[in-house]
Amino acid sequence: MDRKALDIKALLACLLVSFVFGVLHAFSLYVVPLETLFGAGRAATSFTYSLAVLTLAFAVMQGHRVYGRWPARAFLVGVLLLGAVGLVLASLAGALWQVWLFYGVVFGAANGLGYGFALQFAGRVWPTRVGMAMGLVTAAYATGAAVSPPALNAAILGFGPSGALQWQAMVYVLAAPVVWVLLAKTEVRFSSEPRARLAWRPYVGVWLAYGLAVFAGLMVLSQSSEVLRQSGASGAFVVAGPMVASGAGLFGSLIGGWVMDKMPARVLLIALPFASALVLAGMAGVQSVGVVAMGVGLTGFFYGATISVYPAWIAQQHVGAKGIAVYGIVFTAWGLSGVVAPWLAGLLFDLRGAYMAALMVAAVLALGSGALHLTRRV
Repeated sequence: MDRKALDIKALLACLLVSFVFGVLHAFSLYVVPLETLFGAGRAATSFTYSLAVLTLAFAVMQGHRVYGRWPARAFLVGVLLLGAVGLVLASLAGALWQVWLFYGVVFGAANGLGYGFALQFAGRVWPTRVGMAMGLVTAAYATGAAVSPPALNAAILGFGPSGALQWQAMVYVLAAPVVWVLLAKTEVRFSSEPRARLAWRPYVGVWLAYGLAVFAGLMVLSQSSEVLRQSGASGAFVVAGPMVASGAGLFGSLIGGWVMDKMPARVLLIALPFASALVLAGMAGVQSVGVVAMGVGLTGFFYGATISVYPAWIAQQHVGAKGIAVYGIVFTAWGLSGVVAPWLAGLLFDLRGAYMAALMVAAVLALGSGALHLTRRV
């Protein structure tokens, strides 16, 4: 088999891993069933997702320390099976803290290691089209988030949260041999170069810019149904909110990665948050179903483009293990925003009775990201 065919199979393996781990962002479907099962409150059950996001970010940050220790197929099959183990143990939990441990920590770690490895490995497989390769991987993750809710909801309704977690685990078990076959003959692997030890200070600017840039997308992804409901939407239109945001993020990732290979990255790093800020301000100022629905989609689109452009830009700036380590540092900003953005949106809604203030805060933060790049502070 020629090198190109092997590289295509390796990329397909990365896309499959990213796709199946994207279901993490459909966790909101578990919230009410877990409340009922354990007699817990909304904050306690929602903490499971927050913990998973934090663990995911930590796993991505530390990933460069372990990516080169095993062949690609062994690593990815290992994280798929680790994810399955975490889900099965969570399904057997007798207390909510056990769900935090097995879903939030074990599954969250597998998710971060799998996604981080797939993203960086795709860039290694296609070094001349790194933007497109990484954009495809982020798009696959968004696709998993967008298409999984109907099946996951059906599993929860049919088998309860415990049965749904076991069904989800089976997906990873079935994906493992497919990934093993796809990567059986690949010649690409992470080198055994010394693991980079980096100080944070030189990357504070890009860390801050990235965190501010993704804040709006993470806020809207977490609140899209309620933002639409407040604008006057109802029924299936409200339920479709997360799918619209995630689906738009899919296209954003694809287009962002493609454009990244064709124009200066700095232009995108300025334009994307500025465009996002404009959309958020429009959503806050014009509370109609049509405007808000379009805003949810556009915010998801710009978020998807952002999360594909940043890793590709960092890979261009820092080659090899250093680039992976730098991205690990920067990605922790995503983890922090993933925890703060939903909480702040809920807090401002409780205080104001509406989402306008939250949307304006997100718009201002997005402007801050663009300004950092515009003034070359990163």
